[in-house]
Amino acid sequence: MSEESYRKSYESIVEKVWGIYAEAHPPVQPVRNPEVAHRVLKEKYKLLVDVNLIILVYAAFLDGRPVLFEGPPGTGKTEIGEALLTLWSGREAFVLPCSENYDEYRVIGDFHPLKAYKYGFNEKSFLPKPLLAAMIMDTGVLIDEIRRSNEEFQNLLLDIIDKRRIIVPELRMTFRASGAGFQFIFTSNPEDLAQSELSDAFLRRVVRIKFSYPDPERELEILRL
Repeated sequence: MSEESYRKSYESIVEKVWGIYAEAHPPVQPVRNPEVAHRVLKEKYKLLVDVNLIILVYAAFLDGRPVLFEGPPGTGKTEIGEALLTLWSGREAFVLPCSENYDEYRVIGDFHPLKAYKYGFNEKSFLPKPLLAAMIMDTGVLIDEIRRSNEEFQNLLLDIIDKRRIIVPELRMTFRASGAGFQFIFTSNPEDLAQSELSDAFLRRVVRIKFSYPDPERELEILRL
């Protein structure tokens, strides 16, 4: 593939991503000051979040590390994670609810069978999926209930996070993160015994933050928002 052909194919996929996902992930005012984010979360999102938690999450993002929110259901992990990713990147975050059959074709991209038959495995038949879209759009990704996924998928995510790139072998293309908005938050319910354990390699890589149910006074404050 010539340099010009590569460029056109690359731009075609980027254009396809924006055409598919831009409406569902509109831009918002970015907020990377923890104190301001604390106020915006309370006033706009009706979320009462400790400013120290915001500082820890933002520090992890600056260090290029993913964050793992651990806690029982109903503690606000998903809502808070999605809101923080959105404020950090300045665009509505992607939320991917995990399942054990997640693989690269479900989250990076696949090929339309009929178009692949007609055009071959190229940009014309390629269907970009959320993870690749988030990288191209420079926005955050929340992986909900990461323990429902298999270890191979977890390793795929860590490789993408570490190298900040996605390789699509069929296209002979490499996509790279263009900014600091492409960040990850995982959620997990460690009390759910039906889910698999996260590997030591995965846990060493993430910044772990524990969530618990609020005390009665805090709960009343949340209800007043």
